[in-house]
Amino acid sequence: MKIKKVDAGIHTLELYALRLTYSQCQKCMDTLADLAPLKVLRRDPYNIDRTLLSNALGSSGIRLIPWQSHDCSNGIGIIINPNLLLDCNCSPIQLFDPSWKSCERLLEQVEEVLHTLKLEDDPFHRNLIVSPEELSLSQMDLTMNLWFSKDADLVEIIRLFSKGNLPRSFDRQSCSTPEETRHCFIASSQTVTFKAYDKVYDLKRYGRCPFELEHKKILRIEVSLKRKSFLEKLELDRGDDLYTMLSVGHRSVWPVLENYLERLFPCSGTHRTYQETIRRIDSSSLSEKKKERMTYLVAKTSAGTGLDTALKKMKKEFSLSDYRTIDALYDAFEKLDINPITLCNNSDLSEVPSIRKMIKKSI
Repeated sequence: MKIKKVDAGIHTLELYALRLTYSQCQKCMDTLADLAPLKVLRRDPYNIDRTLLSNALGSSGIRLIPWQSHDCSNGIGIIINPNLLLDCNCSPIQLFDPSWKSCERLLEQVEEVLHTLKLEDDPFHRNLIVSPEELSLSQMDLTMNLWFSKDADLVEIIRLFSKGNLPRSFDRQSCSTPEETRHCFIASSQTVTFKAYDKVYDLKRYGRCPFELEHKKILRIEVSLKRKSFLEKLELDRGDDLYTMLSVGHRSVWPVLENYLERLFPCSGTHRTYQETIRRIDSSSLSEKKKERMTYLVAKTSAGTGLDTALKKMKKEFSLSDYRTIDALYDAFEKLDINPITLCNNSDLSEVPSIRKMIKKSI
């Protein structure tokens, strides 16, 4: 099993219209309701404060999220698939590589969206309340498509992600059905969402999979950064224009993803079955104390939620507080070329190389 090709770019981005009045937001919602039904995401018991979702412009690569409140600033999030907005015939797996010209065209298309939403103080002269350049970039999704060879088992690989070591502020998210959960891993904090999912399965689920992709094995890894997070991680200034922000984001796709992969998989040893991993530990020349701790970590990771919860239990069980002890265990796993995150016992695969190592070899 190997990665044959890697694509990197921006999947979606969100522009936000800030500081609208309640009535301006209501006017937009009425306009959208005439085009297509609105979905309620959140609302108070009196339906005064509410967040809605509109897919009225979905065929153009745009989703709209009006946020309305009687005592706070109102706004509208414009979630954009840039490639689809600029080229309706683009491939559903194509990722956006920003250029100065494409960003200009993007803002021109967004201007038409603002007119569609009736965000005008003078409809006759088409004077907009807020110009496209004044919209705030509130989120960008840094993305990689990993094209695996035909012998890859993406369900097993996604399971490895679900067993990873989540960063402290992250929580695992469940999909709507167990079947979807097998094909998609999601973990999120307040400002970041990490996803690893079977892109072809996702396209088939919505009836959007082209014939040429039906039998491909494509794992998509995606890090969605909200404004606070990408300004900090990418060292951007709030006053930077859209092109500057997106081009820096595009150049940072792998460094950002690599950072999260290193945290999810702190050990880059080969993933093997539980039995083989334990056998290699038992037959090694390591000290009995280290063997006991490694075996405990493997068992708890395999039986529990993931490596992060297993580490907490191990620290408590063996009264460990020094991070150097944990690093020494990881080094021992590396030397034996094993990983505390093991494969399913009934897996068709006998081993899976480190995801980080496979990507590095392919880019």
